[in-house]
Amino acid sequence: MLEGGCFCGRIRFAVGEVFDCVYCHCSECRRTHGAALPLFVVVEADKFTLSGDPPAAFRRAHGHHCFCPTCGTNLSYRGDGSAYVSISHGAFDRAEDIRPLAHQFWPLRLPWLDLHDDLPKFEGNTLSHPATRRR
Repeated sequence: MLEGGCFCGRIRFAVGEVFDCVYCHCSECRRTHGAALPLFVVVEADKFTLSGDPPAAFRRAHGHHCFCPTCGTNLSYRGDGSAYVSISHGAFDRAEDIRPLAHQFWPLRLPWLDLHDDLPKFEGNTLSHPATRRR
């Protein structure tokens, strides 16, 4: 069981297992996270549990972005009809235990961002299953 929460501690979460861990280069994620390269831990929605105060939600084009209304910590995103939740990597208590596995929206990366990793790079948000990827 992996756990995490917001900065002020009012919202906590637990996940049963990690399905994927992906850097996102899209402009929406950059704006909602205030970062050049947000990293998300993807889990099955039914293996994600919240406790404490309820998060606030902001409607995006195809889903909901959730955050703490008190401290502003970005917590998660769930696309409409998706069986998965993307949780902000930095919100995990032991983020160092969860390694990135891929890049999505690679063509939209910032032109000055110079990356030299060997992770798979995908054009959009349709990624191959993590078990089938080669590094």
